[in-house]
Amino acid sequence: MNFRDEQARNLRASLLLTVAFFAVLLGFGALLDGLFFGFKPLTAEHIAMAPEYREI
Repeated sequence: MNFRDEQARNLRASLLLTVAFFAVLLGFGALLDGLFFGFKPLTAEHIAMAPEYREI
């Protein structure tokens, strides 16, 4: 195997690990958010609180 193939494989592996790390971080953050603030579905009241989503 030449050096360029090894570099490409290392780059692919590092990109995959980076994406996986941030996906796990996002999932962990969502889990903590759900534990502390409750797993509540988005309702019409929530949407009504955001003025940018109100229809004029």
